[in-house]
Amino acid sequence: MKDVIETNKYVELIYKVIDQKSGRVLTSVEFPLGYVHGVNTVLSPQVSAELEGRSAGEIIEVPLDCNKIFGPRDESLVITEYIRNVPEEYRIAKSVPPS
Repeated sequence: MKDVIETNKYVELIYKVIDQKSGRVLTSVEFPLGYVHGVNTVLSPQVSAELEGRSAGEIIEVPLDCNKIFGPRDESLVITEYIRNVPEEYRIAKSVPPS
């Protein structure tokens, strides 16, 4: 019988976040993230609920509404800047020279 994920069990998982519209991988974790299930809030409630009762090696997909997790987008907090002005460690894509 396989161990299943339940409250107070130590769990390690790898994941990736994919933009549903573009299919682009926004972030991924190659080395397992370890946590104790049901004890802390390291994962969103939707993800925790989907993991409950699952076994090692299972793959799940959980659509997340960022508005519900983080609140609605506030355009007044959005900053547009030339990539050359952003420190290297904060860049997620290589800069493309202006045409």
